[in-house]
Amino acid sequence: MSSGDATGCWQSDFTHVRLADDTDVEVITWLDDYSRYALHISAHPRITVNTVVSTFTRTTSSHGLPAATLTDNGLVYTARYRGDINRFEKHLRAHDIEQRNGTGNHPQTQGKVERFQQTMKKWLAATEPATTIAELNTRLNAFATIYNTQRVQSAKKTTPYAAYISKPKDTPSPLPADTTRYRHDRIDRTGKVSLRYDSRMYSIGVGRTHARTRVVLIIKDRHITIVDKTTGEVIRDLTLDPTRRYQKQ
Repeated sequence: MSSGDATGCWQSDFTHVRLADDTDVEVITWLDDYSRYALHISAHPRITVNTVVSTFTRTTSSHGLPAATLTDNGLVYTARYRGDINRFEKHLRAHDIEQRNGTGNHPQTQGKVERFQQTMKKWLAATEPATTIAELNTRLNAFATIYNTQRVQSAKKTTPYAAYISKPKDTPSPLPADTTRYRHDRIDRTGKVSLRYDSRMYSIGVGRTHARTRVVLIIKDRHITIVDKTTGEVIRDLTLDPTRRYQKQ
């Protein structure tokens, strides 16, 4: 099942909207990847991991469990880049739902939900701002109805609702055991970090600009992601070449 035409994959993201008194609130979306059907939209004072879990479970109660989710690497969706696992990730694994995250520094992966948010904001901007979160949620519900049932998507040449009901949905299947390991370390003064793989020690170059930076190494077989522990920024992403003791930048 490819993320570009997935019948059982949900995208999610959140964005900011201002009320009439200039209060900033956050709006979360769950969007079907294949049809772009808006499964759920709601406004909250702030989006937290608890918001993600509660809106996801509310959506699954209406639409069933998806086979996969696709989001960015924000901490409300994944804590793997901090060497941890959050409540949402645990919830997905408990239900054998595959979690997909956009590659670091490539937010285009979530392009469908981001375009949806742009359309939503344009629609909201055509009227006076809502005065309360409750009023904003009423408007979001109205927008979802219009978007899902009246607006024809050029790619599918039909409405999101019609596209959504036109195909059967992929459902969760048993996930393989998670073999990912996390190691906390610090980049040395020459801009390298060491890693033992298959009983051999390797040195990985990340650049002197990161010297002494505390990092988390996310290791899944030979695929290694090196992340700044403080900021969550991906410093380097590589596949280890076991024929070379030093992995050049």
